[in-house]
Amino acid sequence: MIKHINKYILALSLLTMAFWSCSEMDAYKDFVPNGEKTYSGKIDSLQIIGGENKVMIWGLFKADPKIEQARISWNAGAESVTVPVERTSAVDTMKYVIEGLEENNYTFEVVTIDNQGNESVPVFATGAAYGERYQNSLNQRPLEASNLTVWNSNTKLVFGEADEASGAIYTEVKYIDVNEDEHTIQIPIDVSEVVLENYQVGNEFKVRTYYKPEQHSLDTFPSSFEAIVPKVTYMRNMQVPFEAATRSGRWGTQAGWITNDAAKIHNGQGGWDEWNNNIFNLESGWGAPAVSNGKIYQTFEVPAGSFTFKIKDLMNTNLTENDNAYLVVAYGDELPDVENIDSAIGYSHIYSGKSVLDLKVDFEIQDGPVQIAVGYLTTQPDGWPGRYCNIRAFDFVQN
Repeated sequence: MIKHINKYILALSLLTMAFWSCSEMDAYKDFVPNGEKTYSGKIDSLQIIGGENKVMIWGLFKADPKIEQARISWNAGAESVTVPVERTSAVDTMKYVIEGLEENNYTFEVVTIDNQGNESVPVFATGAAYGERYQNSLNQRPLEASNLTVWNSNTKLVFGEADEASGAIYTEVKYIDVNEDEHTIQIPIDVSEVVLENYQVGNEFKVRTYYKPEQHSLDTFPSSFEAIVPKVTYMRNMQVPFEAATRSGRWGTQAGWITNDAAKIHNGQGGWDEWNNNIFNLESGWGAPAVSNGKIYQTFEVPAGSFTFKIKDLMNTNLTENDNAYLVVAYGDELPDVENIDSAIGYSHIYSGKSVLDLKVDFEIQDGPVQIAVGYLTTQPDGWPGRYCNIRAFDFVQN
């Protein structure tokens, strides 16, 4: 009898549990009236890549081959676009560019939709569109030197270090050469020096630096062009230690200068002196012959403008006011003789006791470019004592 009662109680308990289970399921259906929701596979590795008034929406589709569309929205959903998705059996990449954006930071939402209309959970990413504000904030890469050397028509540019963390990637230089041909050169950010060949004296060059606001930016942005006229170095080999072109023993000739035969009084040498640290010195006497119209000079073309040719550093000299030694500037490709010194553009008499500040020739060229010759002219005696003029440095500048 007891066994029958127990069986009855067990059966009653099972019926009660089944009733309550069905009741809970019915209650759940009240909350999900259409059954359990199905989601599409979401986009993976979502990134926003910025550009000029645009962005690229970039992401991966790694699963769910049923995806057919992606809805991209921004500005808190006020703007959106739905783009088709073509899936393959592999991992597929989404690259969609949204153009016409104002310069600003944005948050984008991407939802994928499969062929049954099921949507994924939203995926969010932030990014920026760049424009005039960003471009106006860009600085020029520092230019430490720009020097045009007239004797080879080359302009050497020396750049300072650039802050690569700022996004600088290269510097662009534009210039016009002596043949009126325009050149555009790109200098990588890790290169500090560049030579502009066949540069025309008096011309300016333009320089600007390009930036990427982010590593994979869709666009590069230039700073404003800066126009620069390079410093011109018209003369070479102008200071101690002077370089010799030829030499024999103590004496030689100056490299980069023209030395006429009248100045080569030391067995075919003259003007370069090994004594006193390879100095400029045309010496006569003390057993050496006299000098008659000895000339040591350089010749080159100058534009219209104001110039100064001078002895920058005179060590010493025993030349007197009765000696004919001059610093000379003349038209053409040669210095005049002493007898014709007044035909020169300008000259300065060199002698002991004269201030080095007065050993200069200031002159102007009204119409250029024009060829000129600049240098040292002397007629001086032999015998005892001889004549010497130890010059440590010359200078030639455009004022």
